[in-house]
Amino acid sequence: PGCLELEIAEATLMRDVDASKHILTALKQAGVRLAVDDFGTGYSSLSCLSRFPLDALKIDRSFVSAIGAPGDANLIATVAIAMGSALKYRIIAQGVEAQCQVDFLKARSCTEGQGFCVGGPLTAAEFSQRMQALLVHYGKDAIARWTAMARASEHAALVEELLQTHYDPSYDRSIQRNFPL
Repeated sequence: PGCLELEIAEATLMRDVDASKHILTALKQAGVRLAVDDFGTGYSSLSCLSRFPLDALKIDRSFVSAIGAPGDANLIATVAIAMGSALKYRIIAQGVEAQCQVDFLKARSCTEGQGFCVGGPLTAAEFSQRMQALLVHYGKDAIARWTAMARASEHAALVEELLQTHYDPSYDRSIQRNFPL
């Protein structure tokens, strides 16, 4: 379970705060890591978020993609990063597609991102090849900063077998991964 990170949309989490807290606490006790997905699009508050046993906040792509454009996206992204950091959560920016976004996020201590800035979605075979190359080049410590599947993949052949036997392409055509900023 420690290699599994479950992502829950912020709006889903806030539908029934007490039930969510109960379920998330049970999952956390089982060793599952927990992340709030699409953060900033729902109606959570700092006091509500602090009640949940979370590990990460994933800042919604709508705020990240608008970094540098006129409007409040820079402020919202900055506040979301500060809020998550204050709660000691990992902060993951979704939809990172440009170097200016990477620079902005790094300057505010956001250390993980998802998006086309590094590359697009991967097939199971491409993922396995990428993980093998990363392990050889960077070692296990660098891999520890990727999402749950990457963390579980220090044995790339096992992951490839798992994906080929349990991966359902009709459900999801790609593997999302975080990259260090």
